[in-house]
Amino acid sequence: MGTKFPAQQALYAPAQSLPDEPIIIVGNGPAGVHLLKELKRLGVDRPIIQFGREQSQPYDRVALSNLLQGKVTADSLLASLGDFSNVNFQSGNAIVSIQTDLRTVTDQQGLSYPYGALVLALGSRPHVPGIPGRKLSGVFTFRSINDVERLRSRHFRSRHCVVLGGGLLGIEAARGMLRYGTKVTVIHHAPFLMNRQLEPQSGDRLRHELEDKGLKVLLNSTITDILGHDRVEQVRLRGGEILDCDTVIFSTGIRPNIELARHAGIVVGQGIQINDQLQTSAPDVYAIGECSEHRGEIYGLVSPGLEQAAVLASRLSGANVCYQGSALASSLKVSDIPVNSAGTVSEYGPALIDCTLRHASDQHSRAITLYRGKLVGAAGTGEWPEFHRLQEAISKQLPVYPWQRRRFVRDGRLYTDDQILPDSAILCNCRRLTAGEIRGHMQEGMTTRQLCEASGAAQVCGSCEPLVARVAASPVEAKPISSFPLIAGLIALAYALLFYLVPPFPIQQSVLEPAWPKLWTSNVARQWTGYTLLSLIALGMVVSLAKRGPQGLLKRFKLARNAHLLLTLLMASVLLVHTGLQQSTNLNFALLSCAIALITLGGVTSIMVALEPRIQSLAFKSWKRRLASLHLFLAWPLPVLLGFHIVSVYYF
Repeated sequence: MGTKFPAQQALYAPAQSLPDEPIIIVGNGPAGVHLLKELKRLGVDRPIIQFGREQSQPYDRVALSNLLQGKVTADSLLASLGDFSNVNFQSGNAIVSIQTDLRTVTDQQGLSYPYGALVLALGSRPHVPGIPGRKLSGVFTFRSINDVERLRSRHFRSRHCVVLGGGLLGIEAARGMLRYGTKVTVIHHAPFLMNRQLEPQSGDRLRHELEDKGLKVLLNSTITDILGHDRVEQVRLRGGEILDCDTVIFSTGIRPNIELARHAGIVVGQGIQINDQLQTSAPDVYAIGECSEHRGEIYGLVSPGLEQAAVLASRLSGANVCYQGSALASSLKVSDIPVNSAGTVSEYGPALIDCTLRHASDQHSRAITLYRGKLVGAAGTGEWPEFHRLQEAISKQLPVYPWQRRRFVRDGRLYTDDQILPDSAILCNCRRLTAGEIRGHMQEGMTTRQLCEASGAAQVCGSCEPLVARVAASPVEAKPISSFPLIAGLIALAYALLFYLVPPFPIQQSVLEPAWPKLWTSNVARQWTGYTLLSLIALGMVVSLAKRGPQGLLKRFKLARNAHLLLTLLMASVLLVHTGLQQSTNLNFALLSCAIALITLGGVTSIMVALEPRIQSLAFKSWKRRLASLHLFLAWPLPVLLGFHIVSVYYF
């Protein structure tokens, strides 16, 4: 990746910026134009001169594929720069030399310009391998607006076009030529398409979708010769096969434009080497975009160049900021097919991978890569709602836990509370309604309340209404925390701890001691408290059934829920008096343990019910549902144990 420099401060000369001299920007590609816009936004009013080799004014190079496919016009690609009264645009006028000692640059007309700060945004050029026949008529590259115009003129007489390179630009060029009825073959050296951005499964999925659209794809191959007299007639492949064709498009990568910097004595590797301040080895000379090499890395994407431009604009405006590198990520459409890639996703990447997890369905193909249990990459084709969240996780190299791995392999999701809810997610616990079922009732223009009424969601406890709002894509007001379930739950948890932290209540040893310990020692008192306890448990179960029955679902759910909580607290109080916290064994121990577990789970579930209106997460909802189910499961052994307890006491 070029010469690395251990001591950056020793390599780069200190800045000696002259504020009276202009800022000169060499290059009017995406990075150079973005630098101009950022300088204007920050209020930098120094004179600026921007030089560009091409005659046209700055344009959006990212949209060249749309121009080739006829989706946009050339005029629509022109960058809207607005009013730059302090900028002198020099389109079609290239800089041919830099004199760092004189702090001047010389253009192709021989005129010299002094600079206070010089920014090299030279971009890159297409890499054309040294294949025999590459200079024949009918050989093209795909990099500039002039290339696109030549290809658009070519399609009228092209019958078979061969594209060498299965990266993003190669695929876009192939799709553009296919639009005009030309037979198109893509030849790629790797075993799958877009091998720098995708992993094998996603690359294969992309290939199948492109072949369904009419492209022919040859993998693990390359061109060794272009054959013909004055024009392209055939190509010879690595395996010796001959393909008849009349057009060849090279899309085999890029090479940074570094010659101007090298001739000026500026340190270069594969790109123009820069430090974290985006400085080159010459004073007040900076480099940004595809021509630059930062920490041994050359970025072949537009977004890192825009990040560098924004940082440099801040520095030129006086801010003390640094560039720490960019995450390799892209989320775009390749021939109308969504393609997402972030981090390292295959063995072609710069980092290590020790685990790859995959998921595929009829709509998408997804993969994530891990190194030492941490997320280092993600790639896939098709819509991927949580991709931006994955980008953030990759930048921080967050750990991926075993349950997240299982979820991804099963559902294609790493997280449970993404904004786009999967159809299988249960949103309404009360009626067990999934997101898919609720979507089935969705009609255009529906509000959250209308969707709830149509589907039956949020008609019982109402806690799922904010989640239904995601489906309806409409706002909903946050509901307050339910105070009574919260207080009741906290009391229940405190009560459960009481049996482990508080010593047993005293037992009356003589008539001189207080009489109240007889409540848990006297047979009569124990009968009264025991039957009271039995009645409260039975009543509590009846209320619980009524709450979940058809009538309870339609009317007074909250009243029944609060009555159930109140009965539970009364039952706990009577149980305290009945036992006196005395130690128990055998059947009595099992009965007491079941009751304490039931109260504990009920307390936790009650607290979650209270907090549910504020914590709208599928994971939170799922755990509440599990604990509530376990609470119900433990409730039914209680009558059986009570029956054995009563029989054992009275029979024996």
